[in-house]
Amino acid sequence: MNWFVEIEFEVAAAMNDETAFAFSAELGGVPLGRRRDSLGGEVGISLFADSIQEAIDSATSRVGAAAIATIGVPAFLRIDAMTQEIFERESDQPAFPDVIGYAEIARLAGVTRQTAREYAKGSAFPQPVIETAQGPLYAKSAVEAWLEKRVSRRRERLSA
Repeated sequence: MNWFVEIEFEVAAAMNDETAFAFSAELGGVPLGRRRDSLGGEVGISLFADSIQEAIDSATSRVGAAAIATIGVPAFLRIDAMTQEIFERESDQPAFPDVIGYAEIARLAGVTRQTAREYAKGSAFPQPVIETAQGPLYAKSAVEAWLEKRVSRRRERLSA
C-alpha cells in the first residue's frame, strides 16, 4: 500500500539554505515542506509499505539518517501517517476557511460597514482568523452562525 508520512522535527544547530538543500538531496530530492526555519522543519515522504507501522519506521529512519548526515540529530515533534489516497483527498481541501471582512459582514447582515465593525467589538462575535493591513478577516461560517443566533434571539424577544 502507498503511504504518506509527514514528519515535523527540530535540530540543535541552525539550518541554512545550503544545509536544507543538502538534507533534501540526501532524502533523494524530497523537499522540506510547509514549515522550515533555522532550527527544524517538516518533510513529507510518500512510500510503499505493508502497514502503517512499517511506513512510520521507514520514514523516520530515512529522515533521521538524512538529518544526521547533513543537519544534525533530529528531535521528532510530530509524525502523521495516512494512506496516499487519504493524503490526496485532504490535499484537495483548501488550507484556510473562507474568510470575510467588514464589507462582506455588512452585506450578509444587511447593515452598514460601521455597524459590522461594531458587531465585531462584541465579546460574543467570532475572533478574526487573520489580521491584515486592511483589517481583520473572519471565518465566514463562524460569522454566519453568529448572525443566525442573533436573528433567532431577536425573533424570540419579539414573540415573547
